[in-house]
Amino acid sequence: MQARHSIRKSNKPSTKGTPPHTRKGRLRNAIKYAVTEGKQSVVIGPDYDVAADSGSAHEFGGRFRRENYDRRPFMGPALENVKDRLPPLWAGSVK
Repeated sequence: MQARHSIRKSNKPSTKGTPPHTRKGRLRNAIKYAVTEGKQSVVIGPDYDVAADSGSAHEFGGRFRRENYDRRPFMGPALENVKDRLPPLWAGSVK
């Protein structure tokens, strides 16, 4: 939720180093999670089928659709903000 909330709707790009803006909400809505029960792990991030390489281009900076994107991290900062709250949130959810 933290990563989703950091991405705001706007027609203008966000400033360099801040979470990206979204025009239609596609990147924000692409953030999903998957539980791997055998390994007792969880993967959280943009769904490639929805957001393709745009999430990576924003998070780390890079090229997407012939444009260079400045680094606008949203997943890393979101993890930093919630990492202390994660163990109690996920406790007992993966068995």
